[in-house]
Amino acid sequence: VNMAVLGQTSSCVQIVSELVTNIYGASRTVVTGSGAVQVSGVTLSCGLSNITRDGTALFVNTTTCCVSALSSHTGGRSDVRVKVKVTGMFETDVKFRVWFPSAVSVTVDDTQLGTVQSVCSASPTFQKSVVRVLATFGGDSLPNIANVDITNRIDLDSSVAGVLSVPTDGSGIIQGLQTGTTVVSVKNIVASAISRYTTSTVSVTTDVVALSGMDVIVVTSVDLTGVPSSVSSTTTSTFSTFTPTVTLRDKLSGELSTATVYVVGNFNDGTRVDVSDWTGLNVTALTSSVVVSKTGSKWLVTV
Repeated sequence: VNMAVLGQTSSCVQIVSELVTNIYGASRTVVTGSGAVQVSGVTLSCGLSNITRDGTALFVNTTTCCVSALSSHTGGRSDVRVKVKVTGMFETDVKFRVWFPSAVSVTVDDTQLGTVQSVCSASPTFQKSVVRVLATFGGDSLPNIANVDITNRIDLDSSVAGVLSVPTDGSGIIQGLQTGTTVVSVKNIVASAISRYTTSTVSVTTDVVALSGMDVIVVTSVDLTGVPSSVSSTTTSTFSTFTPTVTLRDKLSGELSTATVYVVGNFNDGTRVDVSDWTGLNVTALTSSVVVSKTGSKWLVTV
C-alpha cells in the first residue's frame, strides 16, 4: 500500500475490508465502529509488526485497524508493516510504503490582484489567480520524487481573514475580496517537520485592470494519452515515470450532444483567468443549430 503523508493529520486508511475480501471473498461484511472490527462475527486486531522498527511513520488503531499519519509523524519509510490478526485463525503483515514531503512550495500565478474595471456589479470585483502546491516526496530507503502537484489534496489557508476567498474544492482558485495583504499557505501543515517549506504573499489592491480580450473554449471531452498500462513500483530503485498528453476535444457528434463552454479573460496586466462565472457575462450562439444554456456557473452548448 502506497501512502503519501502531507505533514498534516490524515484520514485513516481502512485496510481490513480489502484484506478480508481477498481472504474470504466479497460476501464477508466488514462492520466498523467505536469498538473492535467484526468480520461476520470474527474479531480482528491490528498493530505495528515487529519488522517495523518504530512508529514514527504511521499510527495504527489496534481495534478499528485504521492506519493514519498524525501531525507528529516526521518521516517516510519504504517498509512499514502492519500486523493484522484474526483471533485463533491467522495473522499476516500488510506492507505500507510511506512517502513524506521533504519540500513543499506554495506558488500563486498572480500575487497582485487588482480591481477589475466594469464587470456589471455594484460592488468592486477583484481579480482571481491560481495557486499551485508542489511537493517533493521521499523517505528512508525511498527515492525523491519531485514536483508532485498536491493542490487538490490539501486545504489552503489565508493568514488574514476576509482578504481572499480560499477554495475548499481543491481547485486552487483564489479571488480578492477586499484590499489587503495576506500569506497563502497549506492549512494545518506541520512546517517544522518539512525541510523546505515556502508560502506565497498576495496583495489585493485598488489598482484598476481591464479586459483586453476573451477566449471562448468549447470542450466535449478530454483525451489522455501516453499512459502505460502498467508501471513498476516493486522495488524502490526502479520507479517508473511517464509524461502523459492531455488533448481537449471540441467536436459535437450529433443531435443532443453537449459541450461545456469556458470563457478565459485576458487582462491588460498580462494575466489570464477563467471568467465563466462572472456576473453580467452572456454567452450566445451564432447559429440556430445549437442552444446555449447556463446551469449554476457552468455554460453549456447543445445541438
